[in-house]
Amino acid sequence: MGIKRISAAALMAVCLAALSGTAAFASSATDLGYVDSGPGVGLEETSPGVYGESTLGDAGMAQGGTSQNVQGTGGGQADDGLIGHGETAPSQQEGQQQAQTDPAYEPAAVEVRSTANIYGLGLRQDVPDHTAIKAPQNSFITALALNLSGVPEGRELGISYSVNLSGSGWLPEASNGMGAGSQDGTTPLEGVKLWLTGQDQAYYDICYQVLQNGSWTGWVRNGAEAGNVGVGAFIQGFAAAVVRKGAEAPELNEGTAVDPSKPMIALTFDDGPSASVTGRILNALEQNGGRATFFVVGSRVQSNAASILRAHQLGCEIGNHTYSHKYISKLSADGIRSELGTTNQLVANVTGVSPVLMRPPGGFYDSASLGTVGELGMSAIMWSIDTRDWQHRNAQKTIDNVLSQVKDGDIILMHDLYTASAEAAEYLIPELTRRGYQLVTVSELAMYRGGLAPGHVYSRFRP
Repeated sequence: MGIKRISAAALMAVCLAALSGTAAFASSATDLGYVDSGPGVGLEETSPGVYGESTLGDAGMAQGGTSQNVQGTGGGQADDGLIGHGETAPSQQEGQQQAQTDPAYEPAAVEVRSTANIYGLGLRQDVPDHTAIKAPQNSFITALALNLSGVPEGRELGISYSVNLSGSGWLPEASNGMGAGSQDGTTPLEGVKLWLTGQDQAYYDICYQVLQNGSWTGWVRNGAEAGNVGVGAFIQGFAAAVVRKGAEAPELNEGTAVDPSKPMIALTFDDGPSASVTGRILNALEQNGGRATFFVVGSRVQSNAASILRAHQLGCEIGNHTYSHKYISKLSADGIRSELGTTNQLVANVTGVSPVLMRPPGGFYDSASLGTVGELGMSAIMWSIDTRDWQHRNAQKTIDNVLSQVKDGDIILMHDLYTASAEAAEYLIPELTRRGYQLVTVSELAMYRGGLAPGHVYSRFRP
């Protein structure tokens, strides 16, 4: 039976199931109730959702409503506060035999997706291929969960990995989205090694490197150890990439740095995308080195795929605003799964990444709907500044609404459907940057301000 892919939302649910005992994660939802700045029923303090089970099959079921197939292996959680799962990887010789029996096969473009738990911050979720995960100064990575995307149906390819936990040595191997590392979130990793599994391993190499003592180790591949273990050198960064067999490793993408000591805010745009309006917003972001989060309506994804892909390539975050803009508080659990799951799949088809954040249409939610959102491995994002741009459609009013009250940690609500909103964004983006605010995604903001938990609702991330 093939080893197949798991969506980002399900991966996060699995990782959170393994890592939910961490101190960093347990405290991630403090401070952040609903701000009554728009329509909807808010909960000042919400209950966490179901984080998923510790096998891929259960995680896929928990996600619900999506069309991705999940077939996995793995075992239970290891003892002694360590996360690790045993599996015997197929040999390289088996993979070579498959290659010899299918010489005409053209390998697909496969990528690795990484999730890490960072001490004091919580999860850095679903990081793309050859892109760095970096802990801030005086922090470190305590656990990893890895998976592959782009594996064609019917092909057999998976990923396994082992981590060296400070004071414990090499832990049992984990596979295909399972967490590996410190359960309590306080013990650093010192080394990692990765390898591919399944018959199609013959077509690919897995490359990876770590950041220790301020320097990247350089790429190693296919089971080699990355990291200097046993000498007190903690892993502060990690990156992985899948390449064709024998190909050079890609250039490391260290992304746009966020300075956690400086003010930061998250601009968010709902109800789009719209090619003309979204395009103008993206132009302004690109010109000023900023990023935003776009909560897209699923029914608009396919007709505006180019805008979504460009936003993703610029480092913006794509969130989920349901497929048809229905109030989730009025839907059944199955209805919520369908609305969110369909949209997640459509976005993943464009970007290769399934959203982990959603925004309730109209701001309406209740404890039952949040529970279902949590089962899907997603967090609900509200706002602290409501520009009301959809109502007045006046660029100056939108500008004044933001500049008169903006503070460090705000989440600002706008819509990328109206020309006036584009005009306002074209002024606000450079002006906010001039005033010293870093324009970051919601996940980036959360990463440095306590983290995110599935089934919880957030409206701001104050320092």
